[in-house]
Amino acid sequence: MNDNMNSKDKPKDSSLSESTENAKFNRTNIPLTAIVFGAIALVNIFQLIKPEEKYTIPIEVQQNISNLIKVHNAQSYPLNSLQRDTALDNIMSMQFDELKSSEVVSKENINQLANVHHVYSNSDSYPRDWTSETMEDILVGAQAGDMQAQKIMGKRYGFAQDNTNAILWMEKAAAQGDAEAQYLVGCLYSFCSETPDYDKARFWFEKSAAQDYAAGQGSLGVLYSSGEGVEQDYAKAVELFRKAADQGYGEAQYNLGLLYEQGNGVVKSDAMAVRYFDMASAQGVGLAQDSLGWMYREGRGVKQDVKRALTLFLMAADNKVPAASNAAGWIYVEGEGVNQDYEKAANLFRRAAEAGYAKSQYSLGWLYENGHGLKQDMVEAYAWMDVAVKNGFESGQPDLERVTHFLKTGQKAEARNKASDYLERYGNKLSSANSDNKCNARPGC
Repeated sequence: MNDNMNSKDKPKDSSLSESTENAKFNRTNIPLTAIVFGAIALVNIFQLIKPEEKYTIPIEVQQNISNLIKVHNAQSYPLNSLQRDTALDNIMSMQFDELKSSEVVSKENINQLANVHHVYSNSDSYPRDWTSETMEDILVGAQAGDMQAQKIMGKRYGFAQDNTNAILWMEKAAAQGDAEAQYLVGCLYSFCSETPDYDKARFWFEKSAAQDYAAGQGSLGVLYSSGEGVEQDYAKAVELFRKAADQGYGEAQYNLGLLYEQGNGVVKSDAMAVRYFDMASAQGVGLAQDSLGWMYREGRGVKQDVKRALTLFLMAADNKVPAASNAAGWIYVEGEGVNQDYEKAANLFRRAAEAGYAKSQYSLGWLYENGHGLKQDMVEAYAWMDVAVKNGFESGQPDLERVTHFLKTGQKAEARNKASDYLERYGNKLSSANSDNKCNARPGC
């Protein structure tokens, strides 16, 4: 839009400004995180469980009819696995005509038992593979007290972002002692809730961790590291992360690496941080790839290697870590260790900017201001820098004011409107990660 500007009117390349330096290499201080859902969405957590190895329940002596009714009354009388399976065996062998003459069984209960009998009629063992069943049959199984069916119901409601029903069903499975369900319901009470209840989350994480379930141990470690639901205790966090890390749990390996990098609960050691970041990175943990990239970028704990850093940043960017896109973009801008490539930088900045990452919003504006890899456009420069500042990157304010002076009278309203549009589309998505101060983002869903 400003092709006819005289050279004296064009803003100087602001590559050495304080704002630009902050956007380039002022690494966000990322807190410990369970990385359990993703952006880590809950895609990984709420995916359908794989069929577990089936086991045959021996035929038991028939129990009294009240045991059968208890199967359908899990809210007030949760059954343990043996009671449930024994009752289901009894259901399979019951003659419903005989039940109809019993004074202690209501018509409603007879119908419930008949439904469960129908669901299990083609199954020779428990638990059955519910993942291929219809929702109607899974619901019947869940109502009958089947732990796996309850867990699938919880996961499906969680996938639909219905936390109330997700907790309802997951807690039933957790109450029967399933370590994964205990971990998941803890997540639903904490990391996936807009109104977290850390006391309840801690209760379930402790149950899961007591069974040596790695994700439960790691999530309990996050609470101890953050002091949410418990008194902050880095030593306890280290103990829990190490137990989970030793089982190969990538998120715990990443968190343990952060504690070594920061010197919290352990003797500060960049070499140990690199070790655990590398373990987690190999498992595809995006934030670990980003952190390891910075260790190579800055030569901490390893020999400095910008090319290796770029590779790691690009891997993390593909794993939806916006900060890594920004870091990779600035390596292309600087041309350090690689050929300078403003177009690649622009693509990386735009990817993160549209994800709501303030530093990349500023960086994209900086490219528009200077005409690097993009046609110089002061309206776009203003819009992106304005969004960045409003998203928390306050260091960009001086550059925003400078760009404002280069807007022509007719462009100011257009720039403000575009900034408002971008703020609505790309604002506040990563608010806690956008501040110039320490990032306090919780693990995400």
